[in-house]
Amino acid sequence: MKKFSVSFPLIMVMLFSLPLSAKSDDGAEQYSALYEQEFAQVNNSRIVEAQLREFIYQQKRARFYHGKPPEGEETSFQQEAGELLIERFLIAQAAKAEGLKSDSQAIERKLSAYDEQFKDSEQWQTARLKFLPLYRELLEVADLSAKYQDFIKDSVALSNAQIQDYYRNNLEQFTQPPQNHVAVILINVSPSAGGFVWQAVEEQANNIYDKLEAGANFAELAQLHSTDVTADQGGDMGYVHKGMIANKVEESLANINIGEFTKPIVLLEGVGIFKLVDRKPAIVHEFSEVEKRAGTLALNNARQNAWQSKLNQLKESAVITRNELKSGQG
Repeated sequence: MKKFSVSFPLIMVMLFSLPLSAKSDDGAEQYSALYEQEFAQVNNSRIVEAQLREFIYQQKRARFYHGKPPEGEETSFQQEAGELLIERFLIAQAAKAEGLKSDSQAIERKLSAYDEQFKDSEQWQTARLKFLPLYRELLEVADLSAKYQDFIKDSVALSNAQIQDYYRNNLEQFTQPPQNHVAVILINVSPSAGGFVWQAVEEQANNIYDKLEAGANFAELAQLHSTDVTADQGGDMGYVHKGMIANKVEESLANINIGEFTKPIVLLEGVGIFKLVDRKPAIVHEFSEVEKRAGTLALNNARQNAWQSKLNQLKESAVITRNELKSGQG
């Protein structure tokens, strides 16, 4: 879980946005309700709107380039952020129950940095007494929730038999896909070219195809006519697997035998003729060949499952009450 980090508190954005004629204590009074209004209770912990707004603000800054969700997604984003904050408070409680401690020195350094940054601001001096304790709690919750997730995941260990079970149940992850050794004669066409150019290129490709049908050497014709980077190698593309070439090319190659070539195929970049030089079937690697990788994948999967199971348990046993999200959060 990513740790919660900030560079500028929302409370200062809000206070600095007040009219210059507004007194600093007026500004503090305007937003003081945020420190009293309850957004949620998580077992015995309260989350107030000031914390929620700060969290939403920082989540926006972390997730969106312009610090703003896409149009029409503001409400759903706020709801998602609110649930994430509740989740973090819940996890932090479990962390404390296990005796885990937050990095108090790092947290105090961040709070002290705010004090230093805004020491000359009357608005900050007015707001800090209420803001700092609640913000300290946000930082502690973020740190503890990250530590607890690591604690749960690090407690998972697998036997060799369990790793082998994972291997057998997920053979597709250890299977080398089928590969075709392909050569190509490609005549490139500019995307901006008109229909006349495309027609001329298709005619040229058909002439080349006729020569191949008459027994001409594919590599020699590739060197003479292909505009692909492989022309100097007789059009040799080497071994390619599914996804490396266009679907229509793969389909055509599947219908020919080794040593044969396709009819001219119109592609986005031009017109090509493809030769099937060789074909390798899919290969399932033996466990002994992929034991290390299988162990890593199996452990990651088991740790993620263990964490999700623990999180579900925490949620099922928690007493959580929520108040309706106010509009205009963050």
